[in-house]
Amino acid sequence: MSHGPPIPVPARKELLTYVALIALWFGGLGNVARADGFSLAPLPPILRREAKPATVLFPYAATHPTTVLIPLYTEPDASWTALQLLAKRHPRAKITAIVNPASGPGDAADPSYARAIAALQAYGIDILGYVATTYGKRPLPEVLRDLHAWMAFYRIAGAFIDEMPSEAGFETYYAAIARDAEISQLRTIVGNPGTSFSPTYLPIFDALMAWESPGFPTLEALGAFAAYGRAHIAVIAQGVPLDRLALANLAHNAAYLYATDSRAAEYSALPSYLDALATLAE
Repeated sequence: MSHGPPIPVPARKELLTYVALIALWFGGLGNVARADGFSLAPLPPILRREAKPATVLFPYAATHPTTVLIPLYTEPDASWTALQLLAKRHPRAKITAIVNPASGPGDAADPSYARAIAALQAYGIDILGYVATTYGKRPLPEVLRDLHAWMAFYRIAGAFIDEMPSEAGFETYYAAIARDAEISQLRTIVGNPGTSFSPTYLPIFDALMAWESPGFPTLEALGAFAAYGRAHIAVIAQGVPLDRLALANLAHNAAYLYATDSRAAEYSALPSYLDALATLAE
């Protein structure tokens, strides 16, 4: 029996695209944004499911690699060993650990930290040293002294500048920190306002922490990230279960990410789904 001439390849691809979009639309995902800019209108309420705060429908173009940014605030222990094993299982994953011996580098090098940091670096894990700034109120010479100490004691990759204000007005202060960090050969500088921030800080840092809160970022927060640019955004979602779609959406919107199933703000334990995070950074 004749079924007519075969559908030309371009037309077939276009047909499959529309079929996939229709399936997604009636699957209740609604308001779908395609990579080519085409958008579907929102579904009527009767057809629309409750949207999760994190659902990614199309893979992002990885113009900037994803980095798992891990607050490793414990003393060298089993968590540090677990990161070495993680890097061994995921040799292509980009993993960065923030270390914090004494709310900063301390007054002298700690031999146990020196050995543990070197062990992580041997597995290709970058290290950022914790530096507190008391929301722009800590004397600048003290901050710069911490930066110099990190390099003198441990020869690390960069700095994590904590306790940043989110409002404008401290650009000169933080620009001086970033400039000194660069002179000290700290090549990656991540600032931490922990929430939406003034875009005037974007030129100063490699990335800024736009979300460090319980739960996954809201849709409103994700919209703000888009305005900043994915490459400049870091996100930490606290106390969340394993949700692969939500984690994929973090990677879609932020180049630096972390999530934990513990609500402890001191990051005393690694998440149970650490491998799922590493997979996103491969």
